[in-house]
Amino acid sequence: QFPLLKGFLDGYMTMDAIAALNFGIVISLALKGMGVTEEKKLVSNTIKAGTIAGLLLAIIYGMLAYLGAVSQTRFGISENGAQVLTNVVFYLFGQKGAVLLGVIFSLACLTTSVGLLTSCSQYFAKLMPKVSYKTFITIFSISSMIFANVGLTQILKFSVPVLTAIYPMAIVLMVLAILDNFFKGNSYVYLFTMLCTSFVSIFDALGQFGIKVNILNSLPFYSKGLGWIVPAAVGAIVGFIYGNLKNKGLSKNISWNLNK
Repeated sequence: QFPLLKGFLDGYMTMDAIAALNFGIVISLALKGMGVTEEKKLVSNTIKAGTIAGLLLAIIYGMLAYLGAVSQTRFGISENGAQVLTNVVFYLFGQKGAVLLGVIFSLACLTTSVGLLTSCSQYFAKLMPKVSYKTFITIFSISSMIFANVGLTQILKFSVPVLTAIYPMAIVLMVLAILDNFFKGNSYVYLFTMLCTSFVSIFDALGQFGIKVNILNSLPFYSKGLGWIVPAAVGAIVGFIYGNLKNKGLSKNISWNLNK
């Protein structure tokens, strides 16, 4: 498999794009708490924060990719990325290095978990007001702790199919949000694009459990794990056309009724 493509698909497991959707809310709330209330300033500052974070993540992942590549000759193929880092750090710094790596992992995961716990709990507290925010925090914290102790390899076995279903939708949603002004916020673009994307990505995920839809094999890039791209593009075009036609029809009806 082409290395860049494999890296892209393996990036699903980082869940950065999914987390970004939640962290965007956290950043927005933080900026509002600092007194930034104008929409343009909120967007501008969020973009700046995202750009800085993106550049830093690119540097970090670049270094991790390099470590994974050069360490293979000494340690062979490891079970997962965490094992690669453990082997490298233990080889270079011994037991103290392994302890330091554990501390770094804890701090890195702490920031992510705090952001996700906060945003998810806020969302569900608004969705179900009868259940308090603290209750959701407690539930999510305890359940996360239980799942974390299953082990990374086992977590990945379960999470990869789920991420295969969810991640394309997250990517498409972010692309649509960026291009929102281009199609003037046409809701049908979102609707048709997400429907087409989710249909392919969900069945792609089910295929990993042995539930296959053979007709999807004819989609471009499906064998590469990117079968959702063309349906997403088609859905966007159909949604754009349908939305414009419907709006024109509605405008004509309004004009006709007014003239009548």
